[in-house]
Amino acid sequence: ILNPQLQLSAAYFLQELRKPGVEPDREALKDLEEEMSANLARSTYLMPVDVEKDEEGKENVRLLYVQNKKGERYQPIFSDTGELVKHYRGKEVQNRLIQVRFDQLSRYMIKDVQGYVLNPEGINLILRTQQIELLNSYYNGKRHRNRKKTSRMCEMGGRNADYRLQCL
Repeated sequence: ILNPQLQLSAAYFLQELRKPGVEPDREALKDLEEEMSANLARSTYLMPVDVEKDEEGKENVRLLYVQNKKGERYQPIFSDTGELVKHYRGKEVQNRLIQVRFDQLSRYMIKDVQGYVLNPEGINLILRTQQIELLNSYYNGKRHRNRKKTSRMCEMGGRNADYRLQCL
């Protein structure tokens, strides 16, 4: 597993958020979200790219995106190879993978996408451009002693982008 702490904190957050028949404990949810956000910012992700050769043999790299039911486009990133395999199961693809740190995601963002989606067949965590910038400035920027906790910065997706929690 490439990011075990991220997967664990995301699992705890989702368990609290999606408890069946019970309203989630908002205070516990904030703490779990804070831990997950810190782990998001510390992690390195797998990003699939398509590499094609032109007539001259020069390689051209294409960054990929997925589209949800609303027509919004996101670039897929993965916490580990298991999540990547889940997403591409049964599909004929020969993508290459690059490892990208969270603080480098903005450099790889395609024009006309809304952000990234982490593990689209798993936790389906939507990370919009503004959220990535906020997390980067908070966790990867200059540290301030009296910084308030970052809260409600993530947007959780469900299967097939049936969004359950949208927050900024």
